[in-house]
Amino acid sequence: MEESNLKRKSVMTKGVPLLFIGVAAIVAVIVYISLNPEILRDLAWIAMIVIVAIVAIAVILFAVMTILAIPFYFRKGEQYQEGVSYNLKDVKPVKDTSDREKEEE
Repeated sequence: MEESNLKRKSVMTKGVPLLFIGVAAIVAVIVYISLNPEILRDLAWIAMIVIVAIVAIAVILFAVMTILAIPFYFRKGEQYQEGVSYNLKDVKPVKDTSDREKEEE
């Protein structure tokens, strides 16, 4: 759908000051941290604790899922079809869609 009455207005005059404010804020944070190095040490300590907590939670969830999978596996049992050969020589290749397109041409 084409509309010819649409006009575009440049937002460059609004975007550039926001960019400068963002850069100034980043520079201010860097200067503040360089003047107070204990903050950087505390932030590193917090980051390390968060990473260790995430890894611990992931390991615990994996262990719980592994333990819960065992009874599900036992209940489900093993399923197979009788009278069917599972020989790999009986497997036929799947035709690719590009093969079908070549045959149609």
